[in-house]
Amino acid sequence: MTEKIYIGTKIIAAEPMTEMEFLSEKHNSPNIIMDHPDRPGYHVRYEDGYVSWSPKEVFERCYREVSLSEATLASGWLNTEAWAAWKKEKEPKP
Repeated sequence: MTEKIYIGTKIIAAEPMTEMEFLSEKHNSPNIIMDHPDRPGYHVRYEDGYVSWSPKEVFERCYREVSLSEATLASGWLNTEAWAAWKKEKEPKP
């Protein structure tokens, strides 16, 4: 069998966040001991609602920021419940 080369694409929403911030704020795990608590990275939410954290170097090598119109052209994600939840989470709290 001959290997082929592929490029995968996906539309995500992300915000800068250290690994410790992600673990304590998003997963309610403030007591986790880490070697690099201030390691920069990104809190990432995927189209299906899955949430993860990615180190800055890895994230910036794999993703580039797109405009709202580019994202709309590339995916129907902006009409999903995952996107609505992300937007609601970002709205200022009263």
